[in-house]
Amino acid sequence: FVGPEVVEEELGIPGFRLATEFLSALYHPGTEDTGEDLRVGVADNRAMLSMQPSTAVIAGGELRITAPYRFQFARDCTPYVYGAKHILGSIGDGSNLYSDLPPVTSCIGVRNVVRLTFAEDLDVAIRYTFRIGVLNPLLPHPEDWPFPQNVWRFETFDQAGTPLNAAQVEAFYLWAFARATVEPLVLGAGEETLITVEVEPSLTVPPLGFLRIAAPLGFEIPVPCEGFQRDSFATLAGFVPLPSATTCVRGPEGDHVVKLRLDAFSYLAASLAFRFRLLVRHPPQPTAMRSEGAPWSISSGEVTDLGESFLERNPAVVGYPLHELLKSFVVQPESQRAEVVVPVTFQVSLHDSLGTFEVVTTTEVSFLIIDMPLYFSVPVLPGDGIEPVANTGVMRHCRDFTPLVPPEPEYFPSDADGCYAGNGAQSFRLKLVRNLLVGPDYTFAVGVLHPNITSLVQRQINQVNVWQVRLVRTPNRQDVTYTTQSAQGYRVLPLLQGVRLSSSTRTLSVGASTVVSINFQAVSALVAARGDAFQIAPPPSVRSLSGQANLTSTLCQLWNQGQLEPEANFECLAVGNGLTVRLLAGQGVPEEAGVQLDFEISAGNVPLAADTEENRWSIETVDGVGTIMDRALDIPGFTIYASLKNAELIPQDVSAMSYANHAEFRFEVSSGVDGGSSIVVGAPSGFALYPLTFRGAELPGANDEVAPSARQGASSAEAIISLPVALVTSVLYSFRLTIGNPPVSPPTNEWSLEIRSPSNETLGIDTRIPGFLVQSEFNTSIIEAQLDEPLAENYVHITLAVSQRLLADSILERSTCVPTVEEPV
Repeated sequence: FVGPEVVEEELGIPGFRLATEFLSALYHPGTEDTGEDLRVGVADNRAMLSMQPSTAVIAGGELRITAPYRFQFARDCTPYVYGAKHILGSIGDGSNLYSDLPPVTSCIGVRNVVRLTFAEDLDVAIRYTFRIGVLNPLLPHPEDWPFPQNVWRFETFDQAGTPLNAAQVEAFYLWAFARATVEPLVLGAGEETLITVEVEPSLTVPPLGFLRIAAPLGFEIPVPCEGFQRDSFATLAGFVPLPSATTCVRGPEGDHVVKLRLDAFSYLAASLAFRFRLLVRHPPQPTAMRSEGAPWSISSGEVTDLGESFLERNPAVVGYPLHELLKSFVVQPESQRAEVVVPVTFQVSLHDSLGTFEVVTTTEVSFLIIDMPLYFSVPVLPGDGIEPVANTGVMRHCRDFTPLVPPEPEYFPSDADGCYAGNGAQSFRLKLVRNLLVGPDYTFAVGVLHPNITSLVQRQINQVNVWQVRLVRTPNRQDVTYTTQSAQGYRVLPLLQGVRLSSSTRTLSVGASTVVSINFQAVSALVAARGDAFQIAPPPSVRSLSGQANLTSTLCQLWNQGQLEPEANFECLAVGNGLTVRLLAGQGVPEEAGVQLDFEISAGNVPLAADTEENRWSIETVDGVGTIMDRALDIPGFTIYASLKNAELIPQDVSAMSYANHAEFRFEVSSGVDGGSSIVVGAPSGFALYPLTFRGAELPGANDEVAPSARQGASSAEAIISLPVALVTSVLYSFRLTIGNPPVSPPTNEWSLEIRSPSNETLGIDTRIPGFLVQSEFNTSIIEAQLDEPLAENYVHITLAVSQRLLADSILERSTCVPTVEEPV
């Protein structure tokens, strides 16, 4: 087989000529006097330009100027070509460096391109200058446009259309906000919502200047601007709040327009991004388009001698669509605790006017989407994830999703694995596989992760605490909302930070009392004018002694930011077995302030281990009507040990400095004690214990080969007695130890007995065993009378000398010699 003959043929394709660079091409900034006007939408902005060709343009040639996108030249622009030689010639030394253009035979504008032809040549030796009028655009420059808004292009052509010279010139930016957006919280027709407005001025708005916000017709911005939030608490995101003295007033155009006016000392600096919020009432009718809404208008202005004048305008800020409302939408959390995953129940029902939301008969994938407030999220199952039909990125199955529609779960519109969410996303969606009917209340529960609430996060959430449900279809991978409904969010109770609970007694036994300190950092501010208070709830067996009406000498202290508050600034009230500390006298605790509360408690009669559920404390901050602001639950308590019974110390010699005080200690245990345990005897300051003289005849095993023995503890005031044999209840045990008495009784004269297990854990303790008074004798004592007359008032002079230095002691309180008004001493 012989194939076709291959014929080679050479085909010449004509090329194209490249233009050369202009010798110079410049934009010259103008002023109001030169006709330059950089405001949006101005019809005759006279841009001042100059150029010097590198190739002569013969008469009949053409100069083509391409302005940025959306600028527009007049169809016949001959009247809008102006000279500029006199303007540039007057600058500097006034030398004649420029010439005006030769006479223009035609000027034709098509959108942003203008073509000028000349009756005379353009010479390479001449630098030409001119001004040309152009209509500034209303809409902002597209972000995806290949050239920025300030780039203009010059080109020259000969009579045959051959390119000669070309240049690209950086000119001006219009006086339009670098950023201007409007974002709603909800999309329901007839609903009331906060909108978030973000603006970044290109020009500084001076004192007494203003921002003008105009919603589409049918919207209403209530005045005096209900819900106006100058600060969105987004400084960390790069946004600046409006000045605190900014006021909101009605605009003259109607109830859809407001002006945010600055005072005489405030301004909005150029290039700073401002974010604020306004309350808006949507019109009752949905928008015609499901994905587009009418534009908003945002402008800035100043006050001059001639009145108000606009600075910048964005008359076509992208708006948002409005949709029909569902019949109902309910959000109910199981708990309001922060930093935990909480089952949240949702209930959705369709309005009669909507009819059935068709899912089965459509080829478009449909979803029920729940939009959550800031910082809320839905935990997802691990895995590679899937990518749903919508452009939402990788999503995974919700970790906790439960349809709640008995007795007919087969009618629930989503499958059991039909819940999806992205990691950390503030929304989740149910993929619909069945129609949603009019009538039923579709109920389901999803595990929602509550955020960690700080004072900043709390302020941010309070502004945008709204939930929204949307029924959407996703043609072309884009969510298109068909109907929606919003619900007010619930408050997540902040956790008090850095909570620490401590007892002033190292080892506390039942029946004893001690001072407890709670340290924490408040999240919400507290003020006395609102009746704010701290509420402390100990375990049921523990009781607050502070605040009891019949116990006036108990300790109750409030430390605010490291400063002890005077007693007149707060009151302590015992409520149940707990304590309420209420602020008084205009006192306040600021956000994030460190607080410490000191108060007395009775340990009760139930032993409590530190790591048990029964030994949990809680503290809450509440307002005057009992609404909880912050809380800390399940605070681990300290151990309250079982107490010894009938513990007693019987001294043999109470004289000062005696080393022959062979005292007897008696006690009973409240629960059995295993062999190998020990008894720790603790003496008050000044006393000494001598284990060498230990006698344990009344302890079990005293006559065994391995009998109880004693050794010195950590100090001379501590002795440790071994118990090789177990102790049982209902038996009075005793032993003897020699005590070295001090010269004088110490101020605190209470002894302790502690039973420890073989692993050195406390099993029982009594830290309040009454001691005894040491009897001391003076070295010298003299009593002299001032008078010796009978039946006469006499003053007695007592002189004494002590053998040891006496420590400060409340001797009068211990003796019967107590001074009274009737019998002063």
